[in-house]
Amino acid sequence: MPSRTLSESIVKTSLKDLDWHRLEQHLSTLVLDQACAAQLLGLLRRNGNLFQKRPAPIRSRARDAFLANVEAHFLEHLGQDWAREVNELTGLSHQIEAGYAEILRSLSATDAAKMAPEVQAASGLSWSAHAFDDMMKEFHADLLRRRRIKLSHFRVRRRDGTSFNPDGALGNLVNMATMTLLLLGYQQSWFEVDGFLFLPALPEPTDVDNDRTAATLALAASWRLWERLEQRCRYFGRGFRVIGEPMPRWVPKDAKRAIAYELITPEEGLDYYANVRLTDQLARTYHGLLQNTNLKTWASGIDGPLELPPKGYVSPEEGHSCISLSEVLGYFVLDDQERPCGLRLVEWIRGYSTLQSLAGERYRTLGLKRLCHIIPRSELRALLERVGLKNGAADLFINQASMRKTSRDLFDQPLVRMRDGSLALWPSDHIF
Repeated sequence: MPSRTLSESIVKTSLKDLDWHRLEQHLSTLVLDQACAAQLLGLLRRNGNLFQKRPAPIRSRARDAFLANVEAHFLEHLGQDWAREVNELTGLSHQIEAGYAEILRSLSATDAAKMAPEVQAASGLSWSAHAFDDMMKEFHADLLRRRRIKLSHFRVRRRDGTSFNPDGALGNLVNMATMTLLLLGYQQSWFEVDGFLFLPALPEPTDVDNDRTAATLALAASWRLWERLEQRCRYFGRGFRVIGEPMPRWVPKDAKRAIAYELITPEEGLDYYANVRLTDQLARTYHGLLQNTNLKTWASGIDGPLELPPKGYVSPEEGHSCISLSEVLGYFVLDDQERPCGLRLVEWIRGYSTLQSLAGERYRTLGLKRLCHIIPRSELRALLERVGLKNGAADLFINQASMRKTSRDLFDQPLVRMRDGSLALWPSDHIF
């Protein structure tokens, strides 16, 4: 008797290899009812192998043939409506791939594309550093003008009356820097066998180089936005709308087309409110620690030997992280002996707190020129070992915090390997 259970592993393997015969053989063992068809469509839609971010004509044609077989199978067993669902999925894959291809085409046509790749990378980091420095100056200028500060929902107010969310601005800035490096990494094959990104020696860019790089950074931001659109279409369902003339008022003046995706799920609303609540809770916890404890005087910095918490703290922020993570997880993380990805939670906190302190000290003492700086791996290892990451933990943390193909952004992996073995440290949020 046929089974009614669809195997997710067989579907994933079939799609990875675009092997219709394997999937067809599996489907022949099932009763393909509407529930099973819906499950299969969901697995196909959410699988990242369905879309190609970079031109791969052979793979795309094989994908179309695979989906055409699925469509024919649905038509035979379930009817026209279900076959149309598969056909729309094929059309969505074409639209998504066309968007990625257009960004890459536009990228190749910029003035920045004419510069040497290492100059593009250096200019991207330099431009981001200048933007970060400007943001920090506006941040501190606003603090000096205020009589009172509300940590939750904080917005930086400019003298011209405009304001911005510093977390959001910093997030956009880090996204642009991240995608610029990853795009160059793919274009120039700057990835090691194990997937880590490595950069060649970077020259000192000129102001002209930085100006030219602005277009690259904008396209890098577009790439991240297009990725989010792709993911929303795949995970939440529904395609996007392509808008032509007449253009809505929100569309930039010279644009010929616009893209709109209008589905907002209830789960997204709950996620937004949960994050707002978490931000408020973190701000209150930090404020309470500063007011009611001597956490600032406990902080020892990173210049001398230091044991892990609770015996020592490199900064007030590290103490705050330990308390806040304990509140979120519901247990005291300093007692936790488990090692997710090879490190205790307290070792993860110590590693990132050390990078935060290192970047912050250099920025405060040396300014913009040392915002993104290069440090020998041996020097960083010695620093991390001195502050408690011993018995191989320092190297493990360095590897885990180094950017690779699968990295989400420079928040999580603020270290970038250089070809000579040293490491570039990007401050991202760790400087706050």
